[in-house]
Amino acid sequence: MIVELMRRMLQYHWPMAALISFSRTTIGQQCDQRSCVTWTGCPKGCGVLAASSQLFFVLYHLSPTPAVCGSPLLNWQVAGAPPAPQNIQPLIPSPSSTLHPPSLRPSLTPPPHAAMEAVGLVARLENLNAHDFIQMLSDHLVDRVYPCEGPMTLLRRICITWLFLYLGSLVVYFLFATLDYLIYHKLLARQILPDGYDKTVEIRREIYMSVTSLAIMAGLSVPGEILVHLGYSKVYTDPAEHGYVYLCMSPILFIAFSDCLIYFLHRGLHHPRLYKHIHKPHHSFINTTPFAAFAFHPLDGYTQGMPYQIFVFLFPFHSAAHLISLIFVSMWTINIHDRATFGIPGVNGAAHHTIHHTTFKSNYGQYFTLWDKICGTFKDPRLWKKAGAPVMSEKEVYGKDA
Repeated sequence: MIVELMRRMLQYHWPMAALISFSRTTIGQQCDQRSCVTWTGCPKGCGVLAASSQLFFVLYHLSPTPAVCGSPLLNWQVAGAPPAPQNIQPLIPSPSSTLHPPSLRPSLTPPPHAAMEAVGLVARLENLNAHDFIQMLSDHLVDRVYPCEGPMTLLRRICITWLFLYLGSLVVYFLFATLDYLIYHKLLARQILPDGYDKTVEIRREIYMSVTSLAIMAGLSVPGEILVHLGYSKVYTDPAEHGYVYLCMSPILFIAFSDCLIYFLHRGLHHPRLYKHIHKPHHSFINTTPFAAFAFHPLDGYTQGMPYQIFVFLFPFHSAAHLISLIFVSMWTINIHDRATFGIPGVNGAAHHTIHHTTFKSNYGQYFTLWDKICGTFKDPRLWKKAGAPVMSEKEVYGKDA
């Protein structure tokens, strides 16, 4: 009844009518089909609605969210949405009607096509998941080189999943590592890094090792991601499926779970029999920069990343929260290698990780200092500096064969 009442108000209240008519007019100008403007259904099948009509979603029978003709990015179908109604009369009277006189017709410049795509993308964030990106890579990038009709084959899915993981990792790595480096190692170097240690040759080696290792680590991660895409994990897309309280708490559970497992995996990699074969390449960087974040032996990086894949097979995790959490993980890994710390109690920051790189036997944690304190491997950066910031060599810790 309330919805119907509001619909009637829209029909007879001219200011609201002008607003809706403006939104449908501007979006309609993005398409060459006049039927898009009148909301009677686009002959191209795109179901164009005004971007502003998102605000009035419930008033229009929960019809599909807006899209722009010729824009495959915005033609994703919202899960559970009914099909777009065809040949219906517009709720708002025509411009010639006395309810919408010519003096009220909007004449503003329509928004650019890119802006409309951005609006549609944001509107679909609740359904964001890696599968959509992989499908887009297949349809709009790989198809240009290797066309494929019908369902995606397993081999094609494996290749595209690797491409998605590797390219995504490179984008996150170079974007955030570069920003971090410019801020803390250039603009604020004197305040943040009093030692001023910075050698270009080390940065180049960090980047080279990171770029090559990420390619292999992405390949090792493909089987787990394929299982997620095929529905064998507990990743879900409906925010209400497990409740909004759990939706908000699940990233915290994700961080706590991975922090615990990574502590013991990381500490295990420091066992003499494993260290020299797997973990040693990463510890060749003593005074690290953000670009050392992924400078691992591939098996080392994959091992420490396993908890992130294991989590989604044990606990329900929303698809968008999963993607965002993985981006956060990468940003955090970059952050703890920049040697810029803010001394937040209980947080394993860059100062703690610097001690780890210079002493080898302490501060194994990833996000928090909890497990280091429980297991007796915690070393306070303030006390370490007061003691003269002692540095240990590999030979002192692991012997001559290290």
